[in-house]
Amino acid sequence: AYAENVDNVCKVDGLKHSMYYMFVSIWMQVIPRDQILFLKSEDLKEDPADVLRRVYKFLELSPVSHEKLLQIVSRQHINEQNFLHKADNGDKFKMLPSTRDLLTKFYKPFNQKLALLLGDDRFLWDDNYHKESRERKLH
Repeated sequence: AYAENVDNVCKVDGLKHSMYYMFVSIWMQVIPRDQILFLKSEDLKEDPADVLRRVYKFLELSPVSHEKLLQIVSRQHINEQNFLHKADNGDKFKMLPSTRDLLTKFYKPFNQKLALLLGDDRFLWDDNYHKESRERKLH
């Protein structure tokens, strides 16, 4: 049933993997919400120490000093997948605005359902939400 639900909505494998609502809604039928910590890779990239602090708290581990968190996150990354986003000459690939617009429209209903399910608007992947969030952090 798990794979069939996603297959009924989308036949393109590359698009299916980012239809998080389809997967999360099934997980939450089996696993209580308070036993799952949902993180965004964008948050990890933007503020890895804060994400690590949230993971420690979720796992009910003893807090780690800010200095220790910075030491942990400054270590060399293993299994980093930047190679997927760079050309042979090392230049980063940039998504065409029309491609981003198409993908945004495609994923919007799934992201809205996910944000509602999780009670967290960060999962709308809305540029305005992230811009406002960054501005709140600065003030």
